[in-house]
Amino acid sequence: MNDKIKELAEQVNIIKRPNMFGFGWDYTISEHQLKTFAESIIKECASICDKIEDDYLAITYSDNVHMAIGAGICCTEILNRFGTEL
Repeated sequence: MNDKIKELAEQVNIIKRPNMFGFGWDYTISEHQLKTFAESIIKECASICDKIEDDYLAITYSDNVHMAIGAGICCTEILNRFGTEL
């Protein structure tokens, strides 16, 4: 699990404990925490597209406008597919 996923897991209070074999970790998670965790990952992905859109709109070259439009569409599609908002 990478650091960003660990950070998001900690934000929704997913409980980490050593596993029964004495190596690695097990995670205890409620249905609500799972939903919140999934939504935080979706929002993180969509926010990347949203930032790219903003960055490209700040530059006035015509190619960048097309990139910004594509990034904006990507952000909207991610959010719509999973039924969440930024």
